[in-house]
Amino acid sequence: MDVAWTDILKLAGTTGILTTLLNQGAGWLREWLTNKSRKESEAIYLAMRLAVILEGFVIECWHRAWHNESQLAVGNMRLDYDLPALASYPQDSDWKSLDPKLAGQVLSFPNEVTSANRSCQFQGNCAAVLNGRA
Repeated sequence: MDVAWTDILKLAGTTGILTTLLNQGAGWLREWLTNKSRKESEAIYLAMRLAVILEGFVIECWHRAWHNESQLAVGNMRLDYDLPALASYPQDSDWKSLDPKLAGQVLSFPNEVTSANRSCQFQGNCAAVLNGRA
């Protein structure tokens, strides 16, 4: 069996190229999996933080409704028509880690609260005018 230098060089070159491609592919795959895992963990952490903020808002709204109901029960007609303040969302988070539809709903919620608050204030002012307290 006659082995020429050109055959050895071809084999070495092919092996080098194949090894380089495999190393680059493995590095890319490892980086992709790490980024995917990091993005998922960031999304979970952001969702937990948002859940705590929104849960606090719900508790404050429930307390306000309970307080107003008890005020009406004792005959007090002066109610608080303002909704509780919504705590600020985390500014240090990657919002792109969330599902776009969910992120859109969460990011638009403060505007919905502001709109509902203005509606409550308007209704309160109308009730005050009708009751002759304005």
